[in-house]
Amino acid sequence: MSKRHISIIDDDYICRMVVRKQVASSAYETRTSEFENGQAAVDYYIENSAAPAELPDVLFLDIFMPILDGWQFLERFAELSSVITKSPQIFILSSTLDVNDIERAEENPLVSGFIPKPVNLRQVERIIHKTQYYGLTA
Repeated sequence: MSKRHISIIDDDYICRMVVRKQVASSAYETRTSEFENGQAAVDYYIENSAAPAELPDVLFLDIFMPILDGWQFLERFAELSSVITKSPQIFILSSTLDVNDIERAEENPLVSGFIPKPVNLRQVERIIHKTQYYGLTA
């Protein structure tokens, strides 16, 4: 099986580090990329839109970030969907307790799931396993 590419979009360095370490300690071969805000991730997608090997299979997305937040990222990502050669499974990763945010995430067709922070290794492994063995990326 090929390595899975996992992206983490979160302005919180500690959260990115925790997810990165959990991904690295999983039983699956993976590589990670990290972005401090949604705009940096959008720029990366634009630059690599024709290179599917450089695009992630799974994307962990925080909702609340400066510059371009998670909701704005999803809007921009939807606009780019016609030029992107590979779509990731997107999981909202947030500490929000706001029911409206959780429902908004669950209702968004681009979002595969909502994961409350802090994420744990079992959740990460389950997501990687599904993409690795069931090909849940477009």
